[in-house]
Amino acid sequence: MPARRKGKGVSENLTGGLFKSTDGAESWKRISSPEMYRTICFAVHPEDQKIIYVAAMDGLGHTGGVYKTTDGGATWANLNVAYDKERCGYIEGYS
Repeated sequence: MPARRKGKGVSENLTGGLFKSTDGAESWKRISSPEMYRTICFAVHPEDQKIIYVAAMDGLGHTGGVYKTTDGGATWANLNVAYDKERCGYIEGYS
């Protein structure tokens, strides 16, 4: 889910992330880490649904990257995809 904003400030009350429902969409639980407010896209491993990849950023464009979980969202690792920082100070991607 992309980030959404309540109020005037871009960094105030960001509520985006990746959510999961286990009761037919009656309720939802956020499973993404705090850095992942603006989720751009995600992919679930076809043979193991506990493995999820997410492209996300903090909502301000300052941090983010490609994240991976192997335990269904309990813990996340930023895969720190390398790029030439001399040519570009940051990367913002959309899919």
